[in-house]
Amino acid sequence: MIDLAGGFDPLGRLGKDSYRMEWDQVFSVDPDVVLVMPCGHNLERSAREYRVTQFPDGWNHVKAVRNGRVYAVNASAYFSRPGPRLVTGLEIMHSLLQDDRPQQLLPNSWVRL
Repeated sequence: MIDLAGGFDPLGRLGKDSYRMEWDQVFSVDPDVVLVMPCGHNLERSAREYRVTQFPDGWNHVKAVRNGRVYAVNASAYFSRPGPRLVTGLEIMHSLLQDDRPQQLLPNSWVRL
């Protein structure tokens, strides 16, 4: 989905299962945008998970954090289910990845953290 939305994930492995990564890996790529989308969680739970996370030293120096481009999305509704809503998820992701002032395409689809 990231590729289709016009993004690039240097830590992703296309066609492979998710994996646990170390914070140093995230820091080394210094992402422009961070999308918080725990599998199967709605928007409120995704945002809550982010807010209670204990981030290591250095998190506030990540480009996405410094520039206010960390977003929680409604993973359950638009990213974790098969069907037509995946197209809407792509549109949401494209807006978040491509624009530093993304549009709220649908209510309750994403929030800036």
